[in-house]
Amino acid sequence: MKRFQYTGSRVNYLAVLLVVSLLTIGAPGKSHAADADQFDRMRGIWLELLTGAGNYDPNDKDIAAYLARIAKVGRPGGTGYWVTLDLQSPNGLWNDLGSLSNPSPITQQYARIKLLALAYATKGSVLYKNQALGKDIAAAMKWMYDNRYNERSVRYGNWWEWEIGAPAEIVDILVLMQGVLQQDLIDRYSKALYAMIPDPSIRNNGWGTKESGANLADKALIAALHGAIIKNGDRVSQAGRALPALFAPTAAGNGFYGDGSYIDHGTVPYTGSYGVVLIDSLANLMLLLDGSSWEVKTSQAEAMYNLFRLSFEPLMYDGAIADMVRGRAIARQNSDALSSGRQAMNAFLRISHLLPTGQAAEMKGRLKYWYGKNPVLKNPYYGLNVKGIQLVKQLLGDPNIAPAGDRNSHMTFSSMDRVMHSRRDYKFGISMYSDRISNYETMNGENTKGWFTGSGMTYLINGDVNQFVDGFWPTVDPYRLPGTTSDGLPKPSGKGGASWVGGSSVASAYGSAGMRFRYEGSGLSGNKSWFMFDEEVVAMGSGITADVPGSYETIIENRKLSAAGNEALTVNGQIQPARSNWSAKPSAVRWAHLAGPDGGAGIGYTFPKPAANVSLLREARTGSWAAVGASGSKQALTRNYMTMWFDHGSRPREAAYAYVLLPNKTAAETAAYSAKPDVRIVAQNDAVHAVQELTLGITAANFWKPGTAGTLRAEQPLSATLQERNGKLEVGVSDPTQKQQSVTLVVNIPGYKPVASDSRIQVLATSPALKLKVDVTRSAGRVYKAYFEAGSSVPPNAKAETLEALGLFKGTNKGRELDKTLTRAEAAVVLTRITGDYNEAEAAAPKSPFRDVKDIHWASGPIAYAASKGYLKGVSPSVFAPARTITGREFIAIMLRSIGYPAAQPASAAQLAVASGLLREDAAARLGAPAAVFTRGDMVEVLHTMLRMRIKGTDRTVLDRLVDKGAVTKEQAAGSGLD
Repeated sequence: MKRFQYTGSRVNYLAVLLVVSLLTIGAPGKSHAADADQFDRMRGIWLELLTGAGNYDPNDKDIAAYLARIAKVGRPGGTGYWVTLDLQSPNGLWNDLGSLSNPSPITQQYARIKLLALAYATKGSVLYKNQALGKDIAAAMKWMYDNRYNERSVRYGNWWEWEIGAPAEIVDILVLMQGVLQQDLIDRYSKALYAMIPDPSIRNNGWGTKESGANLADKALIAALHGAIIKNGDRVSQAGRALPALFAPTAAGNGFYGDGSYIDHGTVPYTGSYGVVLIDSLANLMLLLDGSSWEVKTSQAEAMYNLFRLSFEPLMYDGAIADMVRGRAIARQNSDALSSGRQAMNAFLRISHLLPTGQAAEMKGRLKYWYGKNPVLKNPYYGLNVKGIQLVKQLLGDPNIAPAGDRNSHMTFSSMDRVMHSRRDYKFGISMYSDRISNYETMNGENTKGWFTGSGMTYLINGDVNQFVDGFWPTVDPYRLPGTTSDGLPKPSGKGGASWVGGSSVASAYGSAGMRFRYEGSGLSGNKSWFMFDEEVVAMGSGITADVPGSYETIIENRKLSAAGNEALTVNGQIQPARSNWSAKPSAVRWAHLAGPDGGAGIGYTFPKPAANVSLLREARTGSWAAVGASGSKQALTRNYMTMWFDHGSRPREAAYAYVLLPNKTAAETAAYSAKPDVRIVAQNDAVHAVQELTLGITAANFWKPGTAGTLRAEQPLSATLQERNGKLEVGVSDPTQKQQSVTLVVNIPGYKPVASDSRIQVLATSPALKLKVDVTRSAGRVYKAYFEAGSSVPPNAKAETLEALGLFKGTNKGRELDKTLTRAEAAVVLTRITGDYNEAEAAAPKSPFRDVKDIHWASGPIAYAASKGYLKGVSPSVFAPARTITGREFIAIMLRSIGYPAAQPASAAQLAVASGLLREDAAARLGAPAAVFTRGDMVEVLHTMLRMRIKGTDRTVLDRLVDKGAVTKEQAAGSGLD
């Protein structure tokens, strides 16, 4: 494994990379104790993570700011922790932390001692190696051992404080104060740690509870540090033995799942809270063990990369992590989506140094984008210690790492009832619950008003990244959360009675989501769906029925506004009043538009015919953090909101609604879309919700029970999304109930033949309609895919023959050589042929800008021409490397640039190829791998598909372009069978 650069902040997975057998953990035990170097190295690594590396400049403004912060522990005037430390008090070291009714003050006192220790041990601090401070820290540690935390302590209150909270601070202090604390005190603390945590994999509560997830990672790290401090290999090996459970995807209980979900407390989505803690501890543990007998192998570092791609990247935006996966942490005043996201970023940045070069570069590119993008924490070094500042500065200053923006993707986290639909300029999240997942969690007085946060709440995040931070949760109306259908009554926390919750997708870019719901008390029930495309999200509901009279609404929007609260609201072309506490109930609403803060990214809303009756409210709302979390401030906060909703009356019967969200549209664009929408509702009844997206060729449907919608027929409840494009058909099917053994879908689109599918899909018929039977036994809601092509499947040689007939492919003196790799020079020639510019390139013979491509080179014209158009670049400004083989991802990026995607880059080419219809997911995964071999046969497959594709922004195919340019005759095009 690549070594962590030690120089002498606490600080599904893809199953194929997470096979536990790959994990090799040494167990040197006491027989290894003589090899003290590795223990010294481990302590040195940890000290570096806590205090920084090397001879850094303490006058660097960012490091100086951190040093000034930690020096405040000695601030005069009676406010610093050193100043207020009372070693003589029998009640506690600090008067405000003297409670004996719960153990949290024990952890808090150790945390303050650690702050003192950081000020003492960090070079450049004004208190660095201050002898008086060192003596007081030693005395404070002795007082705490004698009076609060030792091997004889009788535990009370929350177990976490005794086994994680206090121990985590203690081991940090022991490392920071090495050489200052007497060995006798270290030995006594070692006994206490063994007493409290005899085995990190088992909770020491007398019940033998097995640890998992974040708690296991935390305790394993504590055990490893403890072993390094006392130079005991057996103790470090305990951490090693705990690792397999952390690196294996779980199918039940706490931890990361194969689909990227993270669950804690059994039923609560917690990627952005406990999941962050887990990867933070895992990253630290991997760094701590690096280079030792217990080091984690490269395959596990790569598993962290896959966790980043699968579990975190889709849920993050501009350095924040979506609140819909932060559980009750949303109610914590000092922890928001931005700070949680920053903690995850810092962990992944640390671990990136252990990854293979390609994966490290890709991860760092995304992190660099986020560190530079975050608009709230404008200082990328905010909250970091010296080592963290050093790592971020190194990343931001590396000219070889280009910032990589967000991808287009669609993720269904079926194991935690969450969906995230991502576009480069917005994200749309959905938070649901079922008989498997809780609607919300409240505990320890936190998140006391989270009643509807799992009831289909939607998170539309565009340029306004402040939307769900800056006082949102204390001030938003908790009964009117966007996307929800509400009865206006508080809800108990826990799992619901419905099982149909989930969705389906195609091209890893578009998808369907839906949920059945029923509330206790009012008996309000119904079906809700969302269909997510490029520019729009379609939301609809049906069967909305209540048992008792009440107030029943579906909330279209509840948007936090700017401090001025004057964002323009336009309805049917008329700008509405901008004053606070304004309300209206316009009828026959066809469209509405809300401007973004400071005239920024706005949101359009359209309503399918017949036009809707909606309610509107612009108001200032006041609340406090104490009202949603017991530890929060009582200070009153006021924020402005614009709320839009459907009023279903006092006792609805089979009520319904439908609307379309248009992120980032202007008012004029919204009006134009309303007049000519790209989506059409196919069905909205008690059996099925279905829509078509006309420009993308997508049909999407949620079948609540067997039924028919347009070209689709379901024989069981299921979700299906399909895309027909460029002579290809992709179908995605799932069982959102997660209870069935098989589902059958009939697609009444003739003329398609199967070319690939998941092993669980059986194609029962292709004529007169496609009929698919899917084995969904214990599928956990997974989406299964099948791929079809128009007509019969064409063998590679036949495709090559077609390309030869069109003049787009030529063999060598040894034949077609489809197994031979493709060179960069050959790629340049192929490019000019597929664009219809080969003859022009040859005739113009522009001078090559590359010193290794002379005018006499057989491909000099195409190379120079392709470079001049920006399609194909050199490996450097002056070197082209014509004989070097080209990778699949490079070739795909080149081809995409030639059909209207000028920004296509190799790292993201495979995903863009799927979204554009150039490649199926299986082919994209194979050809888009970083080191994938790309052959002439692969080239033939790509070119053959391209000929049917429409050039972006036009109605002309690539074959049409060749005919228009005279590179191919109309007769040749007709004879190819591709026109």
